[in-house]
Amino acid sequence: MRYHPVHERIPRILESGELGAIRHAEAHACFLIANARDIRWQYSLGGGALMDLGVYPIMNIRNMLREEPEVVSARARVASPNVDRWIEAHLRFPSGATGRVLTSMWGWPLVEGEHFIEGAEAKLQVNDRIGLFQKLDLYKNGKRVWREKLPTTPSTYQRQLAAFVRAVRTGAPTLTGPEHFIPNMRVVDAIYRAAGLPVRGAAA
Repeated sequence: MRYHPVHERIPRILESGELGAIRHAEAHACFLIANARDIRWQYSLGGGALMDLGVYPIMNIRNMLREEPEVVSARARVASPNVDRWIEAHLRFPSGATGRVLTSMWGWPLVEGEHFIEGAEAKLQVNDRIGLFQKLDLYKNGKRVWREKLPTTPSTYQRQLAAFVRAVRTGAPTLTGPEHFIPNMRVVDAIYRAAGLPVRGAAA
């Protein structure tokens, strides 16, 4: 997802000032994983909703706001000891904006991928039911004032592969190196701690 053009477009919209001062952002990723034997339910293999699905909304909210958040609070519902099936976290950004991340493998909503950013002047909604970031909608006073369709080709996989090829051939940096993943995992660990759960990789 990091290679989707939404991560280039949204920062430009924010820089334009059309939303006004950013007050709040949310990113959700909920998808039903009903098979109890799936590895995503196994703590020893890094299981849990936050590790499987939650890494994406964390990445998205960090990249949309271009800031690193502080975890204010978190709560979780578990399917088995230490394995979260549903988890919610409240964040605070250096700019003063607040944030919320919601993710679930078993709970309500069953399937949902809402993302939005609220500013003093407008709200930017990311139409993302299944993780494809197809449209951006801007609302003012509760009414949509414009919609922008994002390109679907080349796909995010093709963009990612092209970045890999450039890195191999020319040494060009990628968007998904350690500087991307390590801060993301810091947020994951902080959410688990705030929710009273051990971080993945720690002794159960």
